[in-house]
Amino acid sequence: MIFLVSEILLLFHFSIIFSLMVLCIILFVKTGDILVKNFLYLLVPLTVYVFTAFMFYFGPAEGDLPKSSTVAALSLYGVIVVIFSIIAFTRGVSLYLVNLLTLEARNRKLADILINSGSILFIAASFYFTFLLSAPDWQSALEKVINDLYVYSSLILVLPTIVATVYLSKKEGAANYALLSQIMIAFYPLLLFVPLDLLFLRSFPFKLINLSYMVFSILVYQFIVKHYISKYEMGSKDSKADLEKLFKKYDISKREKEIVELLLEGKSNREIAEALFISGNTVKTHVKNIYRKLEVKNRVQLVYMVKITP
Repeated sequence: MIFLVSEILLLFHFSIIFSLMVLCIILFVKTGDILVKNFLYLLVPLTVYVFTAFMFYFGPAEGDLPKSSTVAALSLYGVIVVIFSIIAFTRGVSLYLVNLLTLEARNRKLADILINSGSILFIAASFYFTFLLSAPDWQSALEKVINDLYVYSSLILVLPTIVATVYLSKKEGAANYALLSQIMIAFYPLLLFVPLDLLFLRSFPFKLINLSYMVFSILVYQFIVKHYISKYEMGSKDSKADLEKLFKKYDISKREKEIVELLLEGKSNREIAEALFISGNTVKTHVKNIYRKLEVKNRVQLVYMVKITP
């Protein structure tokens, strides 16, 4: 019964992480926003790991596969994927936390070197001990990296969290301060979760450390939504004054001005054509020219351009 509950929780965990990754991919395609891109660097490897663990517990049994060599090959591939995804996630979180801090250039460079060097050493040690202790039993090796390496590597995130706590009073910018505080809330419980997982939940699909990652994912989701609304949703205060600055700066014609205003109201090309008594093809041509002048690709980026126009 406990194992079944653990499997259900792992499925729920995968659903949250995967949904958030899809959301960020959609937002990045629409906006090209660097902040969303940085979050993807964290979410993609985490999703890859959780998916591999999901397939390990929910995939076909060994007897359902055609050959034992197939099991060995898939297990070896899983070992490699898990090790690299774990390192990529922990490295990404560490670098992101460092980037939120107000460090001098020399200290920032030193932090990057330490994180990258530590990641390389961790990869080397992970492969060495995995191959030394488990080869050629790759199925056992996969079980160890999923249940043990994943848990131990979580402790790595505590170190940059402690460093972030020390520098928290030096943070500039309310948004970064809030995000940094939230990430700390998510990762400090790892100090408790890791020993509990190693003692009681080592062989179970769902680990307590996943709670930290779930909280982290929800906090990221909230931050991304607020970030998107604040930068890419058109508000009434952004209307006339910002538009006039935009039109003047980028030499937007009178007809193009009318189309931009309707685009920002959420009108479709057909509705714009009907409102201005022109053809749909003419609207498309004007929209294409507007995007070319403003160097944007879609309406979302157009809204952002209006907001950032000085």
